[in-house]
Amino acid sequence: MLYICPECHGELCESDNKERMLVCSECKYKIPIISDIPVFVSQLKKEKKHGFSEKIFENPLIYYSYIKAKSLIWKDEDIGINEYTRDNNVLDIGCGPSMKLYYYEKYTNDAMSVTGVDLSLSFILKSKAENPEKKFDFAVASIEKLPFPDKCFDTAIIAFVIHHVPIENFPIFEEILRVTKNHIIILDHIRSDNRPRAAIQMLYWNVMDGGCNYLSKSEWQEFLKPVEVVKMVQTGAIFGHVVKFVCRIK
Repeated sequence: MLYICPECHGELCESDNKERMLVCSECKYKIPIISDIPVFVSQLKKEKKHGFSEKIFENPLIYYSYIKAKSLIWKDEDIGINEYTRDNNVLDIGCGPSMKLYYYEKYTNDAMSVTGVDLSLSFILKSKAENPEKKFDFAVASIEKLPFPDKCFDTAIIAFVIHHVPIENFPIFEEILRVTKNHIIILDHIRSDNRPRAAIQMLYWNVMDGGCNYLSKSEWQEFLKPVEVVKMVQTGAIFGHVVKFVCRIK
């Protein structure tokens, strides 16, 4: 995988020092390499966690077990990811500790290549151990500064990430569009327009999820204006609190 500097988009070269790192040829920005994983995001600065699932999210094994247990109670409707990932180069933004959770619909089986990024090094190491094949690459990176050249992926998948992005950082779609050629698949939450139902949803999210940005239907429509929505599924046990989009890049 060819990486670029997340700060200036300059070329990265591996240093000759004993301590492995990538160094930008232009701005000299340095990126450490840990266990063969380029770490573009510092692991020292971690935001305070909110909600039960956000706390267990710190432990890959516990989180994986938690999601599996939830799927036994309620399994959301699929949207048909494989149609847009088969034989394609795929970027998985916020891949977490596993790409084999039910909502991924086993898309990695038929993808030509898969690059997973996440803010957590421990999650990336877990996901890498789960997927040792050559077609997989991994990096610790942020959705706000993706360290990849323009239009280098056919499809991008963003699963349950956007509701964790603060509203002030919401021009993230520009960065996703920059690196993606054809389709963007979004799995996330949607807030009901019915106030009592929305209150129940927010109570659940505050306790069990800890996100900061749960969009309503009209807010999703505004967010997705730069792309063409070709498929949408609304599902979820709590008044349809889960939404899935397949978007075509115009």
